[in-house]
Amino acid sequence: MSEAQISTQDLDSTLTNLGNGVRELVLDRAIAEVSGWQRKLEASGEEDLVDISRDLLQLREELDKGVGDGGLDTGAVGELLNKLGSKVQAVADKRGTSAGPGVEEKLKALGGLLSNEAASISS
Repeated sequence: MSEAQISTQDLDSTLTNLGNGVRELVLDRAIAEVSGWQRKLEASGEEDLVDISRDLLQLREELDKGVGDGGLDTGAVGELLNKLGSKVQAVADKRGTSAGPGVEEKLKALGGLLSNEAASISS
């Protein structure tokens, strides 16, 4: 498996970290998680994944601002989470089972979770 290939273990970790809601994540942990995915997707060289990595970079920058001044722009973070949720869902739909065993279902779960958290953090 190449370093850039997404595995079910990668997705399990992210789903677990987001499972209790983005508001419960420690900001430093969230930044590390986003940074890891941003690098992995950018390294893939695949257009749809590189596009998601750009949004993750924006999300990381928003999270960094929250550390710097002590407050998050929840509207901006929610908008980015919603955009990411839609794009992750689209990748799952496009790639289907060719993404690897179990990856499609976990991508769909992650896309839904991101969209739900976007609504939660924006309200």
